[in-house]
Amino acid sequence: MNNKKLLISLCAGRGSRLTPLTDSTHKSMITLSGIPILQNQIDIFSAYVSDNIVVGGHLSDTLYLGQGSLTVNADYMSTNMVYSLMCARERFSDYDEIYISYGDIIYNENVIQSLESSDKDFSIVVDEGWLDYWRKRFSDPLSDAESLKLDNNNLIVDIGNKVASVDDIQAQYIGLMKFSRYAMSIISDIYDAMAVVSDEGSSVRSRTNMYMTDLIQRVIARGHDVHP
Repeated sequence: MNNKKLLISLCAGRGSRLTPLTDSTHKSMITLSGIPILQNQIDIFSAYVSDNIVVGGHLSDTLYLGQGSLTVNADYMSTNMVYSLMCARERFSDYDEIYISYGDIIYNENVIQSLESSDKDFSIVVDEGWLDYWRKRFSDPLSDAESLKLDNNNLIVDIGNKVASVDDIQAQYIGLMKFSRYAMSIISDIYDAMAVVSDEGSSVRSRTNMYMTDLIQRVIARGHDVHP
């Protein structure tokens, strides 16, 4: 029997770095070759998933949904990606595999096919050719780039941290991944075990302001294999 699969598109944020393009348009609805980025994602994924959920916040009523549904993160101004993901939590157990995509990233179908072919519990798309276009975006690529290190078994062992040298970065996380039903249960357990807010003076993010790379690093710390 075919696995039941879901796409969750995370589209709650404001997109302040793309101002003024995002003053009246959600960043995921900016067009590329005449097609909104989010619509391109959902339309391509329609051949691979049975359902899709868009988690909105800023300008949520303008988001493309395809044949899917909208869930709103009402606290999008004070929360981050993991909190937005958890807004769709009640649907996690309905699916064998869940794809998670940031709503403002661009990729071709061959990237989805590569992700689709993975039979691992935790599968993360990474980009090994990141440095050339980071240099076009920033005079200092390290001002924005984060760590992503692989071990000798080609497993991700470090992700989302600041680094001192590009030599410490083997690829970049792009915001596209696939998790099994089992993996989603692990993620829920990690989320539930975290504090709602950070202790005063703590450098550890709480579950309300946690980035997705923080979550992935916690999965790794628990001893689970995360595959690029």
